[in-house]
Parts: sequence; structure tokens; C-alpha cells
Amino acid sequence: MVKLKSFSNAASQYVKSIPKALLNSTLDLLESSDFISRTVGMANSYNDIMAVVQSLGREPVSLLGKDYLFIFDHVRRNYKQGTTVMSSDYNSNGSTDDGNGYGCKKFTFYKEVPTVRFANVDADPLNFISRWMPSVSFETSVGKKTLISYAESSDNNTDNKVIDQSDNNEDGNTGVNYGTIRSFENSLSTCDMIRKTNDNFNHGKYETLIARFHTNADSSKRTDDITQTAVSSTYGMSHGRNLCKRIVDYSEGYDNPYCRVWTYHHQYNQLSRAIRPFGYDENTAKKMELTMSNHTGVVSFRSQADEKYGFKGGSERLDKYGVLNYRNGLVNIAPTAKIVDYFHKSDEKDMKNIETKKCMFSIENLAWKNDYINNKEYDKYGLSPEQKGPLGGRIMWFPPYEISFNESVNTNWGENDFIGRGEKIYTYTNTERTGNLSFTLLIDHPSILDYWTGHARNGKKNKGIDLADGDSTDVSTIDNQENTLLRFFAGCEMLTAKPQKYRKKKIKPKKFVENIEPEPIKKTTEKKSIHCVLYYPNNYSGIDDAPLKTSTVNAIHYLMNGIGAQKMINETTKEAEDLPTTISLTPHIMKENSKIEGEVLDHYGGYEKRDNESTISITVKPLNPDYETIRKTYADLVSKEKKGEYITGEDGRKLYFFYNEADKDKNLCLAKYVGSKALGLASAKIKKNLENKPYNWYRRRWYYRVDSEYQNDMLSTKESYLDTQSFGLNSELGYKKLTEIKDISSAFGVTDEDNVKLISFTDLFAAIEKDANKDIYDGLINQDNVNLVQDIMENKEKYKITKITFQGHASFQGYKNKNNTLATNRAATFKKWMTDCGFPNMEGATSEVKTQMNKDKIDKGYNSTVITKLWRSASVIIEYDETSLSDINAETSSTDTKDKIEVPNGEESMKTMNMSTFGVNGGIDNMLDASYNEILLKETANSLNITKSYLDGKMFPNFGSTTTLKELRDERDKKAIVNNDMKNLREYTKNMEKSMDDFLNEKLEKQGEIDVERYDNEGEFFEQLGEKDPFMHNLITQKIRYFDPAFHSISPEGFNARLNFLHQCTRQGSTVDASNGRAMSTAYNLSFGRPPVCVLRLGDFYNTKIIIKSLSIQYDNVQWDLNPEGIGVMPVFAKISLSFVFLGGSDLSGPISRLQNAVSFNYYANTGVYDNRAEMVEYNSDGSGREIKFKPYSYPDMLHQFDVSGLKPTAYGEEARINEFNDKTDSPAIGKDYVNGETIKY
Repeated sequence: MVKLKSFSNAASQYVKSIPKALLNSTLDLLESSDFISRTVGMANSYNDIMAVVQSLGREPVSLLGKDYLFIFDHVRRNYKQGTTVMSSDYNSNGSTDDGNGYGCKKFTFYKEVPTVRFANVDADPLNFISRWMPSVSFETSVGKKTLISYAESSDNNTDNKVIDQSDNNEDGNTGVNYGTIRSFENSLSTCDMIRKTNDNFNHGKYETLIARFHTNADSSKRTDDITQTAVSSTYGMSHGRNLCKRIVDYSEGYDNPYCRVWTYHHQYNQLSRAIRPFGYDENTAKKMELTMSNHTGVVSFRSQADEKYGFKGGSERLDKYGVLNYRNGLVNIAPTAKIVDYFHKSDEKDMKNIETKKCMFSIENLAWKNDYINNKEYDKYGLSPEQKGPLGGRIMWFPPYEISFNESVNTNWGENDFIGRGEKIYTYTNTERTGNLSFTLLIDHPSILDYWTGHARNGKKNKGIDLADGDSTDVSTIDNQENTLLRFFAGCEMLTAKPQKYRKKKIKPKKFVENIEPEPIKKTTEKKSIHCVLYYPNNYSGIDDAPLKTSTVNAIHYLMNGIGAQKMINETTKEAEDLPTTISLTPHIMKENSKIEGEVLDHYGGYEKRDNESTISITVKPLNPDYETIRKTYADLVSKEKKGEYITGEDGRKLYFFYNEADKDKNLCLAKYVGSKALGLASAKIKKNLENKPYNWYRRRWYYRVDSEYQNDMLSTKESYLDTQSFGLNSELGYKKLTEIKDISSAFGVTDEDNVKLISFTDLFAAIEKDANKDIYDGLINQDNVNLVQDIMENKEKYKITKITFQGHASFQGYKNKNNTLATNRAATFKKWMTDCGFPNMEGATSEVKTQMNKDKIDKGYNSTVITKLWRSASVIIEYDETSLSDINAETSSTDTKDKIEVPNGEESMKTMNMSTFGVNGGIDNMLDASYNEILLKETANSLNITKSYLDGKMFPNFGSTTTLKELRDERDKKAIVNNDMKNLREYTKNMEKSMDDFLNEKLEKQGEIDVERYDNEGEFFEQLGEKDPFMHNLITQKIRYFDPAFHSISPEGFNARLNFLHQCTRQGSTVDASNGRAMSTAYNLSFGRPPVCVLRLGDFYNTKIIIKSLSIQYDNVQWDLNPEGIGVMPVFAKISLSFVFLGGSDLSGPISRLQNAVSFNYYANTGVYDNRAEMVEYNSDGSGREIKFKPYSYPDMLHQFDVSGLKPTAYGEEARINEFNDKTDSPAIGKDYVNGETIKY
């Protein structure tokens, strides 16, 4: 007020000087206009106008205009000035009371324009004294974890609904922060905006679709309304899709006649509401089959049970062996089975959680197979039950991120030529099926999250402090699960971990046997070399096209899969642009206006890969010397600027290309590489430029790619600008032509010596370009050469690269200095590519240059002759040492040297006996300590008196220092029988085993639960999502309970363990003694172990044995894990690529160990689901890998089998039955070979 008064005094003095008529006009203007109304909510303007009003001697206006809160209170306190709802809408007695003791008038602005009213200052003095806050009570649309909304009635009806969902309501969405839903009460306590709006919703005054599934007013049921599509004559307008269910159901009192229509109280929020599965009645494949068959149990697209061989039908086998969880519709990515689940499992049907073998993507390495594995228990130094595969190997699951795979088949035919026969005779040899698989591994969380004591399963504590569930109450609740996790990620608090535990069952040890010494091995080393030559087009070295994976045009990829000059016409700018190279897809070529509509040419792509006219320039003849023909090759005939020119046939027809089928109709055109000094179109009108040497118009127009330095070279023939002939020099088809010209092969260092091997460039490319599509080199490689290169790269024990040399070559055509540059650059491109592909020992590689002649020979001769092309090349020479192992005894003696052992000559030698055979699971050392081993050794020696007998020379006096194990045992047993000691020997063995059992059981009782001492058992980390569980989770504590691919990956330990495992899949197992098949106790890492045959499980598509030929791990653009809670600094991402060979067949339950042929049906694991001709297998559930069932298929034998079970015995006896069968089948008489209607053969 002080400010207003001072303003008023000053103003009063000024006002006195204003003429009275002007003052009265000003007052009238202020009172009769909307000036004051305009200032509502604008405090500064309002103050100024009020000051003027006061200075003129009038009453001030209420402070209503200064605050919107005041406006709201004004409307609230003056609600009686508004309109009322018709009494019939509330109660039959005509009152506006809603039945709960009070009523509420409607807002002033419902039926009249609101006005600003002047206040009585005397009656409302508090407004002038201080800033007044009205005592207003508001309704809220948010409660604790609850969203509150309106529950509408049907159109124009009072049909109040009450929506109230708690956390245990199946419609509640606990996966989001405000997942509980309820509606406003029908009788709200305050007459505010929410109350008044809710009243109208409750009485059907709004034509809305908020809580309802559909409208019901007759006006909304018009099906001829072109502005609405989701309308029916029965239900009106739908809240969503207008697809009706067979049976109407209800949600919160609202009828829901629709299939998949959602509201705020009936949300798409849980797995049971996904499109699949269909529901409880179809939550297994078998139940679905039963429904689909209308409960007859038979549909033609599912194989049925085979009683003869004891196999279930296709649907039941999907339920048992498939990777799809039919209860929640999700694929099994990670295991959820716990250590205790395996421990108590007596059979597969007892396992409720997911085992690794039922995960989407897994690999089992059979080199780990061991006859003494117990697949139900955890091994301290062996494997966890989670990693014990169904075939006895080690199995690991992988998250299928960025997974990509392909397969290819190569058929090997023998060819024979005969004089006088116009065609070769082909003899089938064999077929090889190979595959490539790539995927990504990544780290996204530390292991402490998986082992955290704060999980409900681990006691919900951190540092011994009890934690409340989730994000209980609010942020001020310090000790709840969510806040504790968030503090960890924020770096404010460390988490605590709980170790995993395991138990051991009683173990009956194996009998004590003597250790066996390994055979003596001879090691030899031989020096060898590989030579590979890469051929380039004329004037091309790739110096402008870096041979890197990130390059737009990769020089090597161009040579292997390029087309033309690797340029295309941009139809917008009409410019010639670089066409990106690819090795993922092969190119297809189409000719404009081809005689065969839609004809596609697939035999192009790459330089010197194929023979005949499949050249990189596509066309092999220059343009006809005709202006109109030439004119058609110009992309832009309007602009005066130089634009792109099409690569065409000789008649000017364009050449279209595409890689994807989707681009087939886009008419993408190839372009020439036109030199900057090439003549323009006008010069083509001059005949001599076309028909007479030196054919000036044709010059500098390249149909293949050249280095920019040579784009303006002028060659003597117009054919020289095309690649007119291919000899297959870069592939298996023609790489040996080099050896036919001795002076060139000698210059390149390629000789006939046995230790010098020449391979084609496609061999080298296939070996080290892991991501390449095999179609690029299909039929163009020697697989033995590919395997050799890969072995040299990976098998460091057998191969040692000693030197790598690159040679650059150039033909005699051109200038000496330019040729030397070309040769140097060609070698550099070759070297850079091999380095980028990760070929080992590249840092020490050297380069040199060799050219055909040292004189200048400018374009002498034809560019496409084989001699010229041989010199346009670069080569690599890889020198290496190859180490081989051999058996000395096999070389020096033909006598049987198996089971050779050294007879102990003293008491200390007893310690060489193999103690691992006393136990299971890879050795008794999992359970026993060294002190017990020594006790056992002494007991054994004393009981058998072996040490004393050896020392005295009494028991085996006739044996020397070396003897066969069989002879030793025979002599021992003979002595025991003679001395009547055999009974004592058996008794000792029995007592020894009993004492072992007692010792183990006593040790186990003391130990109870044993701590797991390594990262393992990832099934402990995860739970399965149930049908009613939400698939969205707003809390980290919820997200880490389930393996959600959108959120989850693996820890540093899991990342590292999988990389180790993949390397193991390329190495042999522990060395096996040839005499008894047991792992040796000494040199376990020799090459004489189980081969690394693996089992690849990929969905229900592959479940087959494979041999991994190559493993590539790419750490591109490396991101490093620097988290201190990790396992040190290591990459976060790894791109894995595997090349492998398929072995045998595939079934849902496991590999089929049978060769596949033209009448086999087991190329894919799930064929048996629908085809009764597919073979089936079942393995023992004990993890031994033993087959216990097999259903064979043998064509055409199956055609000669008849089922006579439907022929019933007749009164005429067996003869009549046989005749009846013969009559029905029109087959030859089958005699009396069947018994009781069994299947018979004839």
C-alpha cells in the first residue's frame, strides 16, 4: 500500500492540472471498456491501471487480476451464479444433492461469459493488507504408485462404474511406476474442476472413449459414415480395432466385445496378452495341435507318435526339446535352472527351469567328453551341471545379438574325357555342406549385480543392512533395493556379493589302477612356403581405393566382387559416382530391352575369377562407331558440363545391375570411368574419330577401374579400354596357368619343389575374409588350400611363420617409372588388405618390385593376353616352419609296445600312480586333499606289498626295467593264485573302496554346502517370466531378474569365458592313451586327444555336429571396459565369425550320426515335426551322449513294408486272411511270414 499511496500523491498533483472534461472521459473509458479485464494475470499492467484509478478518486479494484489462484477462488466461491444440471440427472426428488449430502453447481462459463467483478474493499480488507492465499482443496489425479482417471457412463445415461486395481489385480501393470489404476470416486469432496468434470462423465454427458471399449448411442452406429471405419451396427464406435470376439467378456464393468482393444484399465501390459501364445488352453504345442485337430488329435502337418520305435509326435517333441516357451511366447535365451535343480533332478521331466541345451543359441564342445562325468553335480575343477552338455561335452549358451548365418553346399564331381564323345562323363564323388555364423558379444553390466546380496533370493541385504522392496515409499527411503543400486551406479556405495553354493552326493570311487607312461614322441621341423598371386586390371593398383572394411570402394573387394569401373549413374545429378563395394551379396546384371524379358546374368563380379567372356567390364566389345549409338550412352544430353556415361553393350543398350531383389526394378545403371581429357559428344560426329586409328573418341573411356593417375592415358586400340577376355587367373579355374610359362613363374619365385605351394587368390580370400558371402567364390576355390592357410594362421604349435614377402609386378606396356609405381602400389594394396584382415606376423613383412621389362613400351600389344595379364599382378610369399610329431617306437620296432610302463625301483616311484582314477568328475582331487592321497598311497603299497616285493626282487624276479602292463598283471595274478593271495587281494580292494566312501561321506558331512570358487552357473541369475508378468520393468531391480535382450547382455567374466570357450572349440581335448582310452596324467595337452567336434544349436533349426574350420574375432573401434569392479581392462565388444562344416544330420533332440543323401530328411532339426520320414534320435539323459533310441528311414525299403494290423482274422483262417490282404493290395502273395498282424516285408 505504501507504494500505491506514494504513487497516488504524486499522481494527484499531476491530475489537478488536467482539464476536468478529459478526466471524466478517461474514467468513463476505464470503467466501460475491457482494459481492466485484459490485465487479469498481468501484475505490472494491473498495478499501473489501479494506480491511475485511485489517483482519480475512485475505489480500487480487487486484487483478483493479480493472481490466477485468486481467479480460481473467485469462480469457486461464486459457483451459485452458474447453471445447474437438470434435477433428473441426479435424483428423482428434484434436488441437486447427489445422494451423499451435497451438490455442486456447474461453472460460470458453461452458459455465460465470465466477467471481472469489482470487490468491496471495506468488506474484504484482508486482500489489501497482504497477499492472501485462498483455502482451496484440490483433487489429484495421482496417488501412491497409482494413476486416477475418469470412469465414464454410457452415452446420456447415469451408469456409474468404479475402477479399482491393486497390485495383485491381473489388470494392474506393476512393470511401470504408476501401474495401479483407479477411477475418481463418484462423490468427490470438493467442488473443483475435477469434481465437476467427473460428474459429467458419471452421467454420460461427454461422447468420449476413455474407459469404455465402445460407444452405445444410436448416432454412433452408422456404418455409412465415411469418416469412421471402426464402427459396427451393434456396438457403435470401437475404442480401437473393430474386430469382434466370439464371446464378449468384461473388464471393470465394461463389456468388451473386441479382439485386442486396450483401455487404461485393460492394458497391453503382460505376456498373456501378446498375440502369441493363444492362452492357457493352447500353452503347449501339443495342446495347440489338439485344438487345431478339433480334438481328434490328428493334423496332416504334424508327425504322429511312432509306437514301434517309441517316439512321441512332432508337437510333443517340440514341447520337450524346442527352445520356444509356449507358456509366455518367448524364446529361451538364457538358462534359469539352478545348481539345486540339477542336484535333485532324477529325470528330465523333473526339470521345471530352463537348461542350457534348451536355449536359443548354444555350442557343445565334445572334446570335453569324459566317461566319468556326473551331469547332476558341480565339479570344483571340472564343469558345472549347467555346462555339462547332453552329449557329454561342455556346452555354453550365447546371447543371439546381431546373429547372421548362411550355409553353402559344394558338390565334388570327377570329370572324364573320351575321344569321340561330345560331352564329358561326370562321376559323383561327395558333397560338402559348410556354414558361416557371426554374432556379437558385449559387456553391459558387472557381475556384482548378479551375485548381489540385495536380491530377494540372496536375503535382500547390502553390507548386512536389510533392504526394503524395490523403490518402496520414495527417494528419502535410503535402504531400499532400487536406491542402493542407483547409489552403486552413481559411485556412492559399493555392493556386497553372496557366493554360490553347491553340494556333493555320495561317490563310489573307481578301482585303483597303475599309471601309464606316454609313448615317446619324435618332433621334426620342415621349411615350406606358400605363393599366392593377385591379378589386377590394366593401370589399376587400388592406390586410390584403400583395401579397408570402412572404404567406399575396397580395392580387394572390387577385384573379387566388383563390376565395371565400380561406378554408377546418379539419375538425379546425371553424374558418375562410386558404387560401394560389398562382399555380402553378389551382383546381378540385366541388359536393357533384353530378348528374354527379365533375363538376369549371374556370372559376373570380380576380375579374372572366371574364364571365357565373364570379364569385369561386363561387355567385351567397344561401342559401334555410330553417332546415334554413342549418343545413347550419355546420361545428360542437355547440360554443357561433362556428365556420366553409361556402360552399355556394343549397340548402346544400357547394363542394369542390382544386388538385392528389392532393387531389381530400379534400373540402376553402370557408368564408365571417363578421363578428364576425354573428347566430348560433338567429336563423335566426326567419322575419323570413330573409325580411324587412333580412334580418338574411344580414348580415356574405361570400362574397368583405373588409378586416377592413369585416367587420361591414351592407348593404341579401343579394345584396350575394355577387359575382353578372362582366364580365371585369380581363382581355382586358372591360377596354374602361371606354372605353364616357366620364365614368368621363375621370376615370381614359383618352382616345382615339394615345399613350395602355389594357391589361388580366391583360396587366400576365402581363408581370411571371414565375412564374405561364399557365393563370391563358390566353385572357385580349393578347400584344402583354404584349410592350410587357416591352419597356418591359427595353429601356432604346428606352424611358425618365419617370413612374409610381397612382390609387385607390372607388364612391359607403359613407361618404366610408371610401371615401377604401379608394381609398388599393387604390392602395397595387397599388404594393407592382409594386415586389415588380421593375418599374423604382418608387421615384419617386406616388399619388392619386379617388372616385365625395363624399357619403355607404350601400349605394345593387346591388353587382354594371358602373358600381359600375368605380369599385371602382385604376389605374397609366406615362408613357414611346419612341425610334425611321430612315434619313435613305431619307427624303430614293429613289436607291440602298448601299455609299456616303468617297473618301480624304489618306494618314491609309487607316487607316479594315477590317483585321478579313484573318483569321478575328472578326479578325486575335486574332493580330497594331498594328505589323504599320501595316506592312500601308503595303504596301497603296504597292503599289496608292492614296494617290498620290488625291492626284494621276489615277486617279479624275471622282469627287466621295462615290461608290458598285460605281462605284469598276468604275473601278479598268477603269483597271487599260487600263494592263495587272490582272496586277500579282492578283500583289500573291497575294503579300500569302502574306506574311500566313508572318508568322502565324512568329509561331505563336515563341508555341507561348499562355496563355488569361480564365475559360473549363470542360471542362478535369472528367472522365467510368467504369463501374467509384465513385460515392461521400470526398476533396475526388476530388469536384472530376467534376461531381457532389450536390456541385458553379459558381464566381463561371461564375455571372457565365452571367448575362451570358442578357442577351445578349435583345439583337441586332453591327450588320450591309445591303450585304454583314458586321459593321461602327464602330458595332457598333446594333439592325441578328442577332436573338437562341436554341436551347434540354433533355435529349432540347427542341432547338428559341426567342425569349426575357422574362428575370427573382430574388436573393431575398440571400446574398453575400465570399470574397477570388472576383471581388468578389456574390450567391451567382439564380433565373432565362425566357418564350419556340417557333419551328419540334425534332429530336435540332438545330432543324427548318419550320412545324409538324396533321400534323407534331416538337414534341419525341426523337419521331424511335420515329416514322418525324418529320422529321430534320443540320447540318455545322464549326459553320457549314448543313443538309447533311433528311428531310421531307408528308402526304398520302406515302400515294401505293409501294415496288416487292420486285417482281422476271418472264419476261413489264416489262409483266407492272407488272400484278403493280397486282394486289397494287388501285391504278390506274401505267404505266412507275418505273426499277429505285425509289419511284414516281401
